[in-house]
Amino acid sequence: MDFFSGETETLVQISNYFDRKYRTLFPLDLRYTIRECDGTVRVAGQSIIPPGGLTVVDSRDLNLGQFEGYMRVMVEVENLQSRVQPFMHYWADYISEAGLCRNHQSGWDQWAANVIFSRGYMPVEPDLDLTLCFWNENEVESHPRVLLHFNQNGEEKAIERSAATIPARHMSYQNISELFRDVSLEGANSAFCLVTMDTPLHRPNYYIHPKGTRQYINTSHQTGSDACHWAVPTDCYQADYLQMLDRVDTDPWVIQFPMLDKSFGIDTYLGLLSSTFCKINDFTFIFRNAKGEVVFSKDEKIDSRSPQFLNLQDYARQHGVRIESGLFGLAPAKGLKEVPRRAISIVGFKHKDHPYICTAPASGYEDPNLPFYIDKLNPMCHQYDYSPVQVTDRFGPCVISEEYDTLYIVTNCSLWRHYDKECEYKIEIVDPKGKMYCVYRKIPPQSFDAFWLSELFSAEGIPSGSTCFTLWERSNDTLLISYHFLYRKRDHAMSADDTFGGVLMMEPLLFDRTAEGVFVPVADTPVRNYIQVKR
Repeated sequence: MDFFSGETETLVQISNYFDRKYRTLFPLDLRYTIRECDGTVRVAGQSIIPPGGLTVVDSRDLNLGQFEGYMRVMVEVENLQSRVQPFMHYWADYISEAGLCRNHQSGWDQWAANVIFSRGYMPVEPDLDLTLCFWNENEVESHPRVLLHFNQNGEEKAIERSAATIPARHMSYQNISELFRDVSLEGANSAFCLVTMDTPLHRPNYYIHPKGTRQYINTSHQTGSDACHWAVPTDCYQADYLQMLDRVDTDPWVIQFPMLDKSFGIDTYLGLLSSTFCKINDFTFIFRNAKGEVVFSKDEKIDSRSPQFLNLQDYARQHGVRIESGLFGLAPAKGLKEVPRRAISIVGFKHKDHPYICTAPASGYEDPNLPFYIDKLNPMCHQYDYSPVQVTDRFGPCVISEEYDTLYIVTNCSLWRHYDKECEYKIEIVDPKGKMYCVYRKIPPQSFDAFWLSELFSAEGIPSGSTCFTLWERSNDTLLISYHFLYRKRDHAMSADDTFGGVLMMEPLLFDRTAEGVFVPVADTPVRNYIQVKR
């Protein structure tokens, strides 16, 4: 996990969810080190986390001065009845005077050499810069290549350059805007960066910050474009299957964007409209009201001439759509010859009284909450994520104090256009010692539930004896997708990320690339073999 102190401070929250996942009903002995980029240990610590509880590591308590490096976490867990995955999910909030941002740890392992990492947008505002963080875990040097792609005055432009060499077993923070400082981005649309490396590499993290500072206002992972943005390029729905879906009033996928009512003061953005998302350019924009009813739809073309961020409230007003709150859906247009099985874009949120957007990944899943099998002879139930009979057990961090609050948005959506199932789900709020408070809430079909943690505590009489909590969402019959936000009251700064399915996640799916460039599953291959991991 990237770790900062000084201009940007770091707040790490680590939950012990192994009591749910592995039935290890004893405290977790967590040891951590805070290291400089060359691996030198600056701080070492230990925390005993009770079952279901959490621990916090705050850079403001460590006297690090101006610092950038990383945090390594080590735990020993054993269950004699089931294999324990070498993985733990947790979050860090990065707090500066300019704003907030939130990210989670790197992932299972390094990705294979020469993978192309995308989902990193380049800010075009003259007062903002982009910094990329590379973690070279290898015993040899790594040589990153960065390609800047944008559209300017209708012309496609792509500029490729070498970033600084990364020594073996080093982390490197590099200002990519400085690398392309001589390139004018005035009037540019859909500016983004692609990264590749000649060695295996963890997913790079990107950080947006005001020029001349280390005050980070937005962050996320880049990720492997073949596995996520274009799915597997050859793994597409063909025309005959798309026609069959349409006959049963089902979309191949829909990326959902919650639009909050005016009381929140927050606008929603469709981000980075470019071909890095999907090898199609024809989409349908779908607007639903709070009851889940379609109130407007329109076919739109998205390509590199489109703006980097589209304000969905502004788009609705321009098209005469009267909607207080609801869902915006991005679906492939009808009539396409093929559609990738999955697409990922960026959802952005910005308070009207704060200058900067915070972002999170937004995904279109293959078949969430379908009440029937598409192919009854071959039901897609080999993974939880693809089963029409779906469940939810997801979690995220919470902060509540005089200075901060936490916002949660939980969606109940289906690809079936006539979906009419209201979902009652359970919220479990767990304090650092593992004490749990439960609340039940309902979500209309094709809609969402949004709540401030402070208001939930007040309404339910939950004591706020701590600053940090873990929040779980549980449903035994519905797949719910959700986002969590840290909100600073004094200036309306926000950070965002999606929740994590910590209990029902499957073993990592391992893929290798054939000579033709196709990813194929690899059986019985250890994660440490640096085979590409598809999350």
